[in-house]
Amino acid sequence: MKRAARAWAIAAVFAGSAGCGTKEDATLAAFIREAALTKGTNAFGSKLEGTAKVELTVGAYAPNGIKVTSVTVQLQRDGKQILPRATLETTGTVPIDVPKGGNVSLLYTIKIDQLKDDEPTVLCAGPVTVSGSVTQEGATAPQQIASAPITVAGCP
Repeated sequence: MKRAARAWAIAAVFAGSAGCGTKEDATLAAFIREAALTKGTNAFGSKLEGTAKVELTVGAYAPNGIKVTSVTVQLQRDGKQILPRATLETTGTVPIDVPKGGNVSLLYTIKIDQLKDDEPTVLCAGPVTVSGSVTQEGATAPQQIASAPITVAGCP
């Protein structure tokens, strides 16, 4: 009887400790948040303006901070780049050190001062994502990131 009770107690301890936390608690997590796009007008016709925030977080259980060596972003629809001439600029600089248990945000501005030819139609053809990748020092492959689908404001 004591053996059965002890076996159940040990099983309960292991079951309670298995799966605690998430992968992000011990590694680099990267997300694109607060993405917004607007098709507006100016003296030259239609224009594109927008913003997106890339958030980089290193979990508290990571062995150390992590150096991010590359961040890329672009506009996509259905996994394909659209409007490649859009400028996506950030005030942050890469490479960037993200401390253990800390986070860093890079705010991107997105713009095309004058949409040409079929670009307004392409922009307004459906939801858009801000997508890209984040590479950390020593990684064998970049981590893919994407915003939630965005409905472009100002489109019919």
